[in-house]
Amino acid sequence: MEIILEYNDLQNLRRWILLTSTAEWIYKKYEFTKLAKPEIYMRKFNPDVYRNIQNARKFRFND
Repeated sequence: MEIILEYNDLQNLRRWILLTSTAEWIYKKYEFTKLAKPEIYMRKFNPDVYRNIQNARKFRFND
């Protein structure tokens, strides 16, 4: 976690979003807090994103 938080290219981010169901205590040590208004957050989830990337690579390399 320290390496990620100290990574130079990430230093000017205004907001970090983290999802965890088991390690809340770890991230509290790094000043992550619960959302003040979780009801305003939305997501767009693509469960096949990595499968689609692999298929695209196979297609491109098999031409």
